[in-house]
Amino acid sequence: MFPLFLLPLLCIQEVTDLWESVDLYKFSTLSKKAKRISKKRKANPYKVILDVGSHTLTLEKNGLRDYVWTFESEEIDLFLYLQANQHFMDVFNCPLGITIDLEPPLTDDQLIMMIDWLNNMKNDIEWVEIQYAIWPMFDIFMNRFKRSVDMFTMHQHMYSSFVYKSPCFEIKQILDSDFSGWFGREFIMNMDPEQILANEIDLSGADLNVFLRSWQEGKTNRGLRVCKLSLNRYFNIREVLKGCGAKMMDPRTTKLYFRSVDGLLHHDIWIYGGFYIRRNDGRLAVIQTYLFQSFKENEDTHWKHIPSFLEARDMWNSENSTGMHDYEFHVYIF
Repeated sequence: MFPLFLLPLLCIQEVTDLWESVDLYKFSTLSKKAKRISKKRKANPYKVILDVGSHTLTLEKNGLRDYVWTFESEEIDLFLYLQANQHFMDVFNCPLGITIDLEPPLTDDQLIMMIDWLNNMKNDIEWVEIQYAIWPMFDIFMNRFKRSVDMFTMHQHMYSSFVYKSPCFEIKQILDSDFSGWFGREFIMNMDPEQILANEIDLSGADLNVFLRSWQEGKTNRGLRVCKLSLNRYFNIREVLKGCGAKMMDPRTTKLYFRSVDGLLHHDIWIYGGFYIRRNDGRLAVIQTYLFQSFKENEDTHWKHIPSFLEARDMWNSENSTGMHDYEFHVYIF
């Protein structure tokens, strides 16, 4: 066997920098010295993805899957699983993404142990994704988890009348919730991610008006760029825009470029028409109701959208109209 440890440290690092991730990890388990050397790797293009439900750890390199470790035992010791994951985090010193199922066979004590482990780790947490959950465990997570994350995703429908008024942790980029009965207007206004995506959220036209007016006054959601809400009821657009100084724009003559975020990816879109309102510092928000989006810069407004716009304009300008109704509320901020 080649006496690697007898080489000067810089020479050892030159060798280990050439190794694949699995080889570097195996080397790091040999001794404390081997672990210290492994942690000094020059380039660090990695990200760790944990799936607690399937007991796997995936190592991504430059956005591509590099290696997957699976803990085969069905009755896995969560402490040993987290301990093994901590070794990965120490060696590769990279950000983390985690998928969690908040339901049995996971116990409350195990969940608390895992949350405390996440709260105390030094690595950045890019995203947390909850696929399945029961209310008691979800409540433990929402009240105990304290770390800042780039993206928080919730897929499960929560059967509870309790509505959270404020998050206990920071969501910096994206809140994405498929079923959103667990939070409402106060929760949205007490956070400041770049993007809010929420389906089946219980909000009224008056709630949306308070949200917009607070944004206009510069009190809340100052970092928000996109808000897409799908409500569980219809709202009156006049009520939503009351007092906002909104102007309805013609999609045939107005077009704005917007760099949209889809997950953690970006794509370019052009927004035609919409309702324009401004914040007290002059920043523009476009409320999407009767407008047209395109992924091609020079695409004209589709002829099918024109009758809808003309009908909406007549209702908007008519004093006798009861107003337009919708359940989709999309806002783009420029």
